[in-house]
Amino acid sequence: MERLCVAIAFVLLPLSVMAADSGYYARVDTGYSWTSDGVDGSAIIGAGVGYQFTDHLRGDITLGERGWYSDSQSTAVTGFGTLSGKADIESTDAMVNAYYDIGHYNGFTPYVGGGIGLAYNHTESANLALNGVGIGSINSDNRTDVAWQLGAGTAYAFTPSVSLDVGYRYMDMGKAQTGDTFTAVNGATVGGVRATADLHGSELQAGLRFTF
Repeated sequence: MERLCVAIAFVLLPLSVMAADSGYYARVDTGYSWTSDGVDGSAIIGAGVGYQFTDHLRGDITLGERGWYSDSQSTAVTGFGTLSGKADIESTDAMVNAYYDIGHYNGFTPYVGGGIGLAYNHTESANLALNGVGIGSINSDNRTDVAWQLGAGTAYAFTPSVSLDVGYRYMDMGKAQTGDTFTAVNGATVGGVRATADLHGSELQAGLRFTF
């Protein structure tokens, strides 16, 4: 989270000295991400800077943080019962995005767009239980994957320089993974053990765009 706040500051501060009507804009966003494969959803915070190239075409560079995913998995172990595990996941992405603004209708500007970038996915240690009784944990790990998104939405201009942006997108952040060492409650360790989870799904976002 601290990494993202520092990055947002470096992204937004230079815009304060830009002239009005320069074509540049800044954005701040929030929302929620619903994922699949047993991963609970996460709130989203983000920010970025962009440029309006033409009346219909614009692009931006964004930073996003989803720091509240939780992955829960379970499997039946013959002769023993149910083995379950849970780990918290944080994903930070940097994206380059392009949008096509379809037109302007009484203050509303619908658009479609997409983007590509990188996602840094950090998985905390995973706690394992057998039939509800803790038996140990798998160590934490990090993974960087290609990320991409496709979406659509609309912006509403409150003033010539401030717009509310509401949209949907499908977001794929690659995979998250644990480390490969299981440590039992008695201190014994077993190597070569790793759990993975796909981070992808639907997202709803709302934010403000400030045109300079």
